[in-house]
Amino acid sequence: MNCPLCQSKSIAVEDIDISLLSNLWKGCKVDISGLIKSKQMHKMKCLNCGLVFFDPPTAGDANFYNSLAQWDWYYQHEDKSEYPYVAKMIRSGMRVLDVGSGMGEFQKHLEPGVEYIGVELSETAVNKAKNNGIDVRAIPLGEMAASYPEYFDCVVCFQVLEHVVEINEMFGQIIAACKPGGLIAIAVPNNDAFLGYASNNYLNLPPHHVLQWNRSSLDCLGEKFGLQVVETLEEKVTPVHWEWYLQVRVYKILCDLFQLKIQSVEKSDNGYIRGVLRKLTDRVTRYDFLFSRWKNCPGHTIIYVFRKKGNA
Repeated sequence: MNCPLCQSKSIAVEDIDISLLSNLWKGCKVDISGLIKSKQMHKMKCLNCGLVFFDPPTAGDANFYNSLAQWDWYYQHEDKSEYPYVAKMIRSGMRVLDVGSGMGEFQKHLEPGVEYIGVELSETAVNKAKNNGIDVRAIPLGEMAASYPEYFDCVVCFQVLEHVVEINEMFGQIIAACKPGGLIAIAVPNNDAFLGYASNNYLNLPPHHVLQWNRSSLDCLGEKFGLQVVETLEEKVTPVHWEWYLQVRVYKILCDLFQLKIQSVEKSDNGYIRGVLRKLTDRVTRYDFLFSRWKNCPGHTIIYVFRKKGNA
């Protein structure tokens, strides 16, 4: 398959057993059997921009995201660096479109007088936003862009691009809604960091995440659409992710030591050596000295702020 972003050649880097992936989702009471029909999925990597994607491409539907919206932490977990980082660029009187807004949590970080509109796939999240007096609408992004062409001073898209199969179509709609000279702020999971080698992280796999981004692929995104990079931020490990980060980092070190390849989805009984390494990981990550050593390492999220060319 060619890369869905830059159309360059790609290679298969891993085969994923769908039955194992389904079992991971069943563990959190989410059934994906109706979304992924094949028995095996190929994890692909673009040889040009480094974007990781999956074959067959399989994204979650409205029912899937309504299921996830029942988890209180899904839209509201702490330490989202993108909120304060981008909010400081938005002044009173500006117009903001929040794509994939969830319950509109970003609106709470904005100055009074900012015109805020969110668009969201999950009707559950939309209803929760409306109950809190936040303008979040269950309409397609394309419809919003057509109704408000070049209207918004800033379009934000936090933790969304990793969910989108048709990335070029979707990002084109974001640009269409943004004023010339306006800002487009993107936050995605950073797969150059520990997420890129975390095993059994079902939230970073289809049908939840269908693209895995890094700095190289985000640079390619900006270049393809003729955007100027204004600022970038590679988030450091935050307290909410610290324990998880330690487990992933230590397990990788031990697997590298024994020359074992980490799989995106591993069997629970995946060999005696891996079982021992998991137990060693649990013991090692109890020691506080690792915090001072690794606290400034890259964390979950990378943020890019682009500017659309032209005069407002």
